[in-house]
Amino acid sequence: MLVDLSYFGRSELPVEMFSSAHITRLILRAHGLSNVSSEIGNLKHLIQLDLCSYNNKINNWHTHLDKLPPSLCSLTNLVHLDLSFNGLAALPYQMHKLESLRYLNISNNQIPDLPPTLFQLENLQLLNVRANRLSFLHQDVGKLKALAHLDIAENMITEVGESISDCKMLCIVLLDSLWINSLPGSFKLLVNLTLLELSNNTRLQSLPEGLDKLPHLEALHIYNCHPSLRVSSPRLLRVTKNKPSQLSFLQCTKRVPVLHNFDLLIDRKLEMVDQYEADFV
Repeated sequence: MLVDLSYFGRSELPVEMFSSAHITRLILRAHGLSNVSSEIGNLKHLIQLDLCSYNNKINNWHTHLDKLPPSLCSLTNLVHLDLSFNGLAALPYQMHKLESLRYLNISNNQIPDLPPTLFQLENLQLLNVRANRLSFLHQDVGKLKALAHLDIAENMITEVGESISDCKMLCIVLLDSLWINSLPGSFKLLVNLTLLELSNNTRLQSLPEGLDKLPHLEALHIYNCHPSLRVSSPRLLRVTKNKPSQLSFLQCTKRVPVLHNFDLLIDRKLEMVDQYEADFV
């Protein structure tokens, strides 16, 4: 069952909601909540939870939601979790219990570091931590073997470690507006890489060798990087973008199953839940 309370305009959710065993998708965009009740852990069949506070009607966002209850991590059927545009300063430590999670968007929060347990999510395919307060990318990111889309842009990260190359499924890597001077040589091992976004890295002076050998690379964005950054490889010159562009991003997302077929994935999970409930009627 889908429950959509977007633009709800109240600081708390109705208590009776948490006694429903049939809610599978809970959409609370532009919610206005000041807290999330610990009773949300009662929604055991929840597959999608959207707590993005961005209000596209006024092109703005405002929230007082700065923490989450640990009980959120008991939602073991959760596939899609959107916590973007809130005031979160941390994630619950037991994130590893969200074993079904494939999509996690925590962009535009106040998070300075990620719990190490997050990197135990073996099914995670999309991780968006854009515009937080991260100063480093945890070396355990390499444990996310299913990861296809990684966005760590607009953070204070000064270094991207070699372990990123262990994410062999990566198709899209967004690293714009960081504080990096260079990239690890292991990038040449990301054989599925389609889009590499490096724009607005004003300290970035060089690219790692071997990028021109990546067979699926379709777009390399280096707009507004350090003046000394040069691309000489004919192969890279063909895919390099020196000005802002969204077209290449839209084209490249077609290669990422988690983006292109995500609604289909949700529908399949809903079918499984419906069958589960039917067996007990």
